Amino acid sequence: MKISVVIPAYNEEKYLPNCIKSLKNQTFHDFEIVVVDNNSTDRTAEVATTLGARVVHEAKKGVGAARKKGFAQAKGEIIVSTDADCTFPKNWLEKIDMAFAKHKNIIALYGISALDDDGKVKQLLSHVGTRTFFQINDWLKKKQFTGCNLAVKKTAYDKTSGFDANIRICEDADLCKKLMTIGKVLFVPRLLVYTSARRFKDTSIKTLYGYMKLYYNVWWNPKKNADTMADMTDIR
Repeated sequence: MKISVVIPAYNEEKYLPNCIKSLKNQTFHDFEIVVVDNNSTDRTAEVATTLGARVVHEAKKGVGAARKKGFAQAKGEIIVSTDADCTFPKNWLEKIDMAFAKHKNIIALYGISALDDDGKVKQLLSHVGTRTFFQINDWLKKKQFTGCNLAVKKTAYDKTSGFDANIRICEDADLCKKLMTIGKVLFVPRLLVYTSARRFKDTSIKTLYGYMKLYYNVWWNPKKNADTMADMTDIR
């Protein structure tokens, strides 16, 4: 198995069908889909199984714990992380595979995301905004994974402690810091996924503030520990 795509899921029966169908439509075919059922009370596991995904279960609540379980169960040489409310260009996995083939010295890579259901203007702003944010962080050597669009060599991931199961948000940035201590992480601006705008419905300012505060704590405030971050409101 070349690639494993890991999708954490809590009550995602609404979004999972489009996500998995988008993956099934990829031009790259040597991959598995691993859905991590994080104590769902709806038909998440049933929907995922029906659509051909392999379902594993994680009892500890939180996206950090769910991603950690999925990565532990992944069989691929490359592990790709995304979210249940994402869809993808047809060549998304092909681009990931080609990037690793071209850049032999990298151990991980990541791209950007754009909103797909909140109007054309907000879609454009989200695309430009996230690309600019990640590009600036790349220049500053403060690389910023996004959990919906990252890929890691399994051999490299296994050399770290992996995702922190106690962090409910910014678990992706925390992993990026760990990986940067052992190898090269590549930013690929044209590697794009589309994601739902649900996190920003009615709470856009609050949500953005929460993300930026946690981002600051990860990269610029080393005295902030994981326990404090874990107590932050889960805005996923």
